[in-house]
Amino acid sequence: TLSLYTGLLAVFIAIVLISCEKEITVDLPVVEPKIVVEGFIYQEQPPILMLTWSQGYFDPTNLETLQNMFVHDAEVSITVDQVSYPLEEICTADLSEEELELASIALGIPVESLQALDLCVYTSIELLGVNGKVYYLDVQHSGHHVTGATKLPEIVTLDTLFFDIVSS
Repeated sequence: TLSLYTGLLAVFIAIVLISCEKEITVDLPVVEPKIVVEGFIYQEQPPILMLTWSQGYFDPTNLETLQNMFVHDAEVSITVDQVSYPLEEICTADLSEEELELASIALGIPVESLQALDLCVYTSIELLGVNGKVYYLDVQHSGHHVTGATKLPEIVTLDTLFFDIVSS
């Protein structure tokens, strides 16, 4: 009978715990959108920067909201060795078929996706990455000001490479 009582107690506890539900509403504060910078620069490659607006955690995400997230007409520059390079905004809707193919390779995004979403980036063909150099970013748009810096590290060459064959 002890196992019967233990079994009934376990079923009662399970029913009580499972049947307890309470809807919780989380009120997140509305915050001012901020500029989000995602970019990269590699050796002997031009910089690629994508500027978007931040959005709320529970805000809906669809093709239209994604399209509206891009920051257009910003003043973007990268300075290296005291020389400032302005970056130009380029959108996939403005590219030829040949340029779309090159953009697809550079960004790792299929051409069809680039055509469906008018992806916009900032770049400069006058600036190519050089190892050992420090790059300073400056972004200004509608009262927002974002700065950043990065350094392309020197290439570390291998001086020794070896392996062992382990037999079992």
